[in-house]
Amino acid sequence: MPKLTAPFIEPGPHRRLNEELHALHRRAGWPPVRELARALGAGVASSSRIHDAFAKPRLPGWGLLEVLVRELTSRVPGGAATEDEVKRFHELWDVAADAGTAAPSSSDDLGIGLSPNALAALYHAANQRGVSGDPGGAASDLAVVVQLRRQVLGPDHPDTLLSMHQAAYWQEEAGDPAAAAVGFREVAKLRNQVHGPDHRSTVSSTWGLAHALRGSGDAMGSKEVYTGLMQDRLRAVGPDHIDTLNCRHELANLLRDDEANPAAAVVDLTQLVRDWTRVVGAKDRNTLQSRHSLAEAMGLAGDAAGAASAFAKLVRDETRSLDPTDRLILASRQALARWNGERE
Repeated sequence: MPKLTAPFIEPGPHRRLNEELHALHRRAGWPPVRELARALGAGVASSSRIHDAFAKPRLPGWGLLEVLVRELTSRVPGGAATEDEVKRFHELWDVAADAGTAAPSSSDDLGIGLSPNALAALYHAANQRGVSGDPGGAASDLAVVVQLRRQVLGPDHPDTLLSMHQAAYWQEEAGDPAAAAVGFREVAKLRNQVHGPDHRSTVSSTWGLAHALRGSGDAMGSKEVYTGLMQDRLRAVGPDHIDTLNCRHELANLLRDDEANPAAAVVDLTQLVRDWTRVVGAKDRNTLQSRHSLAEAMGLAGDAAGAASAFAKLVRDETRSLDPTDRLILASRQALARWNGERE
């Protein structure tokens, strides 16, 4: 199939995202949009929505972009790991989304010796430091970028808030979830004030807060944030949206592990697997990941044989559906070996 026509987009983060999406489409062999729609499963994304993500000048939603990136990456022989590509595209999308809400400046230099373009270069260099394996250095560099952007652009500017979010992200990656939680809490509050609770950037920072709280040992705080976020997403986008389902998954894992109630988690995760299967299909990674959590909960609830059987089926299905390098396959194989040992 010939490549899809790229739209005209002004130079900037959105254009770079679109160029990277077209490049991934090329590496995947330019699969037709109808073929992609069939591969994603009924009701996930129509061929016209997929076409628009490539060919229209408006920014596609992250939910659509994520499933496209996963599907295209799986078709690239010897390509990057799926989760690495998803993470890379989310960073590109997040920058483009924030840039789309940024107030334009009438001057490239706001008077203190650093232009917004220079600050953008510092921001990207700091993130690249983290991607290259130095998350602590990235967090330190981004703390400087935050201060500079506050001076040049203002404390509520979307670029300032984006820098705060990334600084917290790299703090957690560097092994300091407690400090990350402080950062995520601050930026989530500011993004809520600037953009409202339903903006993608607010949701992203709130999610980061919940994740960091759990990592720091504050399970109850994490549960409170996930519960509030789930209620917001239910109101804004409904029960079948990926955000709502992901919140349910995290709450079930908290119930299983941190609240030591795996039997109740089995009930919640059983229904969640049904809902993921209905919404995105049985082969989707989200469905498979929920099955992994369910099988683990079964074992912790005392059914080692049931857990081993569930993991055996899951490994078979993951091997058929996911990239061979996907970490979920390895985790399921390790769990299968563990629960086989437990039942003997």
